[in-house]
Amino acid sequence: MPGVGVHYWNDARGKPGGVAGLDFGAQIPRNLFVNGGFTVNQRGSTIAGASGFVCDRWWANTNNVGCTVNVTPPFLSNSWSAAFLEISPSAGGNTAIIRYAGIESIDSIKLQNQTLTLAVSYISALQGVSTFSAKVVMGTGTDQNFTTTGSYATGNSVLATMTIDVSHPFLQLTQAVSFNTPSNLSEISVEFDYAATSTGLADRLLLLGVSLAQGNVAIPYNVYSFEMELSACQRYFYRFNRAGELFGLVGVGQAVSGTLAFIEGVSTVDMRKFPVLSQKGNLLLSSAALGVLPVTGLVLNSWGGHKGLIQATVAAGLVAGNCTILEANNDVTGDVFLDAEL
Repeated sequence: MPGVGVHYWNDARGKPGGVAGLDFGAQIPRNLFVNGGFTVNQRGSTIAGASGFVCDRWWANTNNVGCTVNVTPPFLSNSWSAAFLEISPSAGGNTAIIRYAGIESIDSIKLQNQTLTLAVSYISALQGVSTFSAKVVMGTGTDQNFTTTGSYATGNSVLATMTIDVSHPFLQLTQAVSFNTPSNLSEISVEFDYAATSTGLADRLLLLGVSLAQGNVAIPYNVYSFEMELSACQRYFYRFNRAGELFGLVGVGQAVSGTLAFIEGVSTVDMRKFPVLSQKGNLLLSSAALGVLPVTGLVLNSWGGHKGLIQATVAAGLVAGNCTILEANNDVTGDVFLDAEL
């Protein structure tokens, strides 16, 4: 396996330290992973005995409902003041897989014949016996899909592996590995594999952040503002009621019959492709003093770049030609999700 070195050190949160001569200044390389610090959590959920996105751009799978993967959002009361991804086993034999959704081919091909460095920051609160490892996986196909339980990239092969030392409880550590990419690279991602041999009291493994950068020196993972990370994530996944408002607005349009309205949905960024729409919670249509009309169905009629038309249906009560609003129906979970992931 090609490679040009492994690095290991104690660090401050997301800031390599203890390595002489490191002075990034204004020339710090770009983190090639979007949401490497897990701070954007539009689509997040707890993964337990199932597969799915644990937060934006990060997918997870566990083999048992007693083994969970979840993201703790940023909170200022903690000295880290940032998010982390947590793996919590409950018994020996628990396993978890965490994968980055992948770097698009249009960006991956620029990384051919390059030296890259993967850096992983973490805190082990494991009192039992566990193993944790990372591997960088490449593909040579066009499917770009790393978030499945089977073969997760056409022509996939492993570029680098790293066994992560989890035997130092409650220390904040970073490990890194440098490697070379081949000339046929067109897809690239990282996978983390966790396995518990035995467990102790309240075992937890906290993954603080991940970076992948050009060059043979590890960089911090939190090099972007939250606004920049959010915008990059919204290219792949967009939700309208992100603030969880009781009557969060989705869009405004016009009724075309007593049961159907066309609503214009607008995202703040261009999405990667025509997205898949899904309704969450309860939504309503309101129009010209007609009151609340619960939505019975949604279809994405068209989408181009950052806007499109949503067909919204109700049982009855609309007036053709009236301006109509689509919003949450007194429900903080009422929302429309647009998924354009790889």
